[in-house]
This record gives sequence, structure tokens and C-alpha cells, in this order.
Amino acid sequence: MTGWMDYIIITVAAIGLVQAIFLCLILRSEGARAFGANRWMMIFIAAIACNLIEDVIEQFIPVEINGVLTLFFGPINFVIAPSIYLYFREISGNPSRHPWVHAILPLIVFNLIAWVVTHDGGYGAVLPGGVSVRELVIGFCWTAIFAQISLYIAMLWRVACRYFQQTQEQLGADRDLMRRWIGVILGGLTLVFVTVAIGKIVGLYLPRSTEMFGTEMAFVAVLFAMTYEIATR
Repeated sequence: MTGWMDYIIITVAAIGLVQAIFLCLILRSEGARAFGANRWMMIFIAAIACNLIEDVIEQFIPVEINGVLTLFFGPINFVIAPSIYLYFREISGNPSRHPWVHAILPLIVFNLIAWVVTHDGGYGAVLPGGVSVRELVIGFCWTAIFAQISLYIAMLWRVACRYFQQTQEQLGADRDLMRRWIGVILGGLTLVFVTVAIGKIVGLYLPRSTEMFGTEMAFVAVLFAMTYEIATR
């Protein structure tokens, strides 16, 4: 570890992991009836937890094996938005008939990263114009994650608004609770998206640890907000 920032990163990640475990235990305790929807929420929480775990592991491993770490944790980022979308589809009573379709992009990313890792980092393969395959894969992954999150946020708002309109008369006193719960999830996902975008811009000028620190804080803030909402319900 190189300084005080590393200790802050580890502390923030540890707090987030504790909240993630606590949330999964609460969701699991809601029983088999709620598991159909909660399984997707738990996948969402697990994906966030994996990002925090990666931040901790990076502080202790040599830079030379970062590629292997990226191979495992990189595709997980492409699971975050689909899992929340499938969760809302489930609670709205209109579950996806083919949820496996949402796993296609993470599998594509996994195979691209695997090729780079197993071919000397992708530096040796240069395309016409002097662009290496590694640079092409990195560009594709960043473009794909921004396009994916933008698409899923739009679909999420549509599903969530339709669901709330259909049930607001039936929910009665629970209407405000459901509104807050939907706001926490959608607002949290939007916050993560914004911090990732800002982090990418900041990363052009600062080291990676500083670049991703805002994203870590956003992840922990989302987990804290979800924990608070569940506790107050």
C-alpha cells in the first residue's frame, strides 16, 4: 500500500461489505415467496460487493497480475443494471421470460478480457492504424457499460412508473414506503452511473485509486440507503 488513500479505500470497502452481507441476510429471511424477486436484488448487492472486494485485493497484489483480477471482476459490472431491471420486472408481476438474454453482454466482455489476458496483455496484436487490440477492448468495454446503463435506466424508470401507477390505490398507507424504496434503488443506480462517468474523466489525469474512489463511496452510499429503508420498514 502506498499511503493514506489506500487505508481509506480499504475502510470504505469493509463498511460496504458488512452492509452487503446484512442486506442479503435480511432479503433471504423474507422467505421463499419473496425469493423470486429478492434473488435479483441479491445478485445486484453481490455485484457491488465484488467491486468493493476488488478494491481491497488490488492493494495487496502485484501489478503484473491485475489482468487476472480484471478477468474475474470486470464482467461483473455488466450484471448490476440487468439485475435491478429483472428485480423490478419480478415485483411488477411481469417477470422476464428469458432472463438469460441479459447475460449475453457480460459473457462477451468476459471472452474479450480473457483473450487479452491470455495473449500477453493484448499489446502484441496491433490493428491497422496503430491501435492495439487491448486498447480496442478497453474502448469497447467503456462504451458498452455506458450504453448499457443508459438503456437500463430508461427501461427501469418506465417499468417502475408503470408498476407504481398500477398499485398505488392498492398499497394504501404503504404507498409512500414503496415510493421511497423505488426512489432509493433508481436514484442509487443513477448516482453510480454519474460517479463512474466522472471517475472516468478524472482518471485521465489522476491515478486509478483516486479515479475509482468516488465510485466506491457511491456503492457504499447506495447500500446504506437500502439498509436504512429496509430497517425503517
